[in-house]
Amino acid sequence: MSLKKVILSFVAVIYLSLGLAQQKSPTVEDVLTKAQQVFTTTPSYAIDINYQMFGNYTKTVAMEAFDGQMVKANRDTYLKINNTIFLTSETKKTNVKVFEDEHVIEVSEKETNSLMTNSPVYIENFIKLFKNKTIVDKGDYYMCTLTTDVITQVPYGKIELFIDKDSYVITKQVLYFLAEYPFIDENGKQQKGNPKMVVTLSNFKKEISQELTEVTDIKQYITKTGDFYKPSATYKEFKIIQN
Repeated sequence: MSLKKVILSFVAVIYLSLGLAQQKSPTVEDVLTKAQQVFTTTPSYAIDINYQMFGNYTKTVAMEAFDGQMVKANRDTYLKINNTIFLTSETKKTNVKVFEDEHVIEVSEKETNSLMTNSPVYIENFIKLFKNKTIVDKGDYYMCTLTTDVITQVPYGKIELFIDKDSYVITKQVLYFLAEYPFIDENGKQQKGNPKMVVTLSNFKKEISQELTEVTDIKQYITKTGDFYKPSATYKEFKIIQN
């Protein structure tokens, strides 16, 4: 190989190294913001959710588990957690909670949005309330850890968020509770500990069926005559509570 080729090859390696060095790794704030934007800027989507509650941080057998689903159709959003449904209609400026076990439907036309509080895809409050944030690159996903040493509006002292690198979709959350709660262990004995909840999100899709779109429609649950609401035919046995 000629001296000229050697020099050119050496120069090319230097430029490549400098280019790689100048590529900044994303900050935890960047990743969390992009993860939130996936769900706030996508007009319509559906995602499946699984919840597992563990008696304390080290338990590997869940003491309770249940499924859920979240569907957004333009300005209407549906969230089901076990046997409770949360609905928010920005078009009708109405929030609805359906308690299937209790046969109760709560209706509110106030600004408060309970869906924002309960949905695992809305992490804006986490970003604001947790002052300590770290990020670890795990190859095909980021793990963001949020901690706080002061009491906040949420009951957690630590949160781990797993975010897909390509899509920035949140795939899992691990929530560590600050307070102790009683629980029954796998041997049937009553214990007390700081619970841990694992929320797994899967099957994210931006194109949703007509059937899924319909679950976000408040008319499926309640109708309004004048200033008063009544349950739809499907929920005719339910009691309406207006807030």
